[in-house]
Amino acid sequence: MNKKLGLNQNESATKLMVNNILSKSDDVSRQYQVELTINASNYRLITASKYQ
Repeated sequence: MNKKLGLNQNESATKLMVNNILSKSDDVSRQYQVELTINASNYRLITASKYQ
């Protein structure tokens, strides 16, 4: 996941960032410059990539 995001951090820090984004989904912003693709039927994260 870090490779697609262009980040140099450990996996737990990346998971925490993604969870923070998902927990604030009602307040969508571009604070993290990340694009998340979520499965509509089970709400699982499919991909996380750098927002262009």
